[in-house]
Amino acid sequence: MAGSWTGSLIAAMIPLGLCAFMAPNPGTEQPLTIGIYWVAPCVANQASRPMRDPRTGRPYCFATSAIVTQSDVVSAGFSPYATDETAVQLMLNEAASQRVFELSGKNIGNQVGVFLDGRLISIVTIQGPFRTPSIQGVSRPEALRIIDAVKAGHVAKSLPGLVPAPERLNQPDGHGAYRIGAGVSPPVLIHKREPDYTEAARAAGVQGSVLLDMVVQPDGTAGAIEVRRSLDPGLDSKAIECVRDWRFRPGMKDGKPVPVKASAEIHFRL
Repeated sequence: MAGSWTGSLIAAMIPLGLCAFMAPNPGTEQPLTIGIYWVAPCVANQASRPMRDPRTGRPYCFATSAIVTQSDVVSAGFSPYATDETAVQLMLNEAASQRVFELSGKNIGNQVGVFLDGRLISIVTIQGPFRTPSIQGVSRPEALRIIDAVKAGHVAKSLPGLVPAPERLNQPDGHGAYRIGAGVSPPVLIHKREPDYTEAARAAGVQGSVLLDMVVQPDGTAGAIEVRRSLDPGLDSKAIECVRDWRFRPGMKDGKPVPVKASAEIHFRL
């Protein structure tokens, strides 16, 4: 995961292929745009065109309606929670703040993309409800430009559009499993347990995460579990063992539960 949002601040946000930005001369730059969008299945007329993380090459699509735009922002300043003066904290108007707080509380574990002037800046995972999103990973000149633009009201009246994705039919794969979207609802985790450490990994101080691919079955169990990103052979096995005990509300298609492909990131911290 690229980062996480929790409480009223961003706990971590890793930039996706940012270049250093130097503000142009006053009066020549374009009005500022800020957009925060849900990461969404790449479904025609419901999501943006795929945009790739330049670090991993992984494609992402985004819902075409923004959760937050520059018109929701009433002030901006350097985040008091950051370790350096580059993270920009966005204060929202009362209505937007309440809307974001409610949405984030209902979508813990989901991902959002942060856009600046139409560029994908970062992708973060929501860890808890928040009211004041932040923009991290930008250069100091760009952070200053954001703050100055908000203060001066030099913001655009609308966001640049996100290009819709091409049509894709949702057909089951060779194992009968569907992808999320295009008429297939996502599984919902309703019971989980944390993974156990192996003694060897604990003694060696191994920390990190294991990324698993799986198929959530119609009965709510996880099957066909495979390791996409390994951490340690013993911890990989513990991650699989842990997920086998998870229970889901299954994904639905045409009102019936169906096998649905999903992924899970299992964290190991000492």
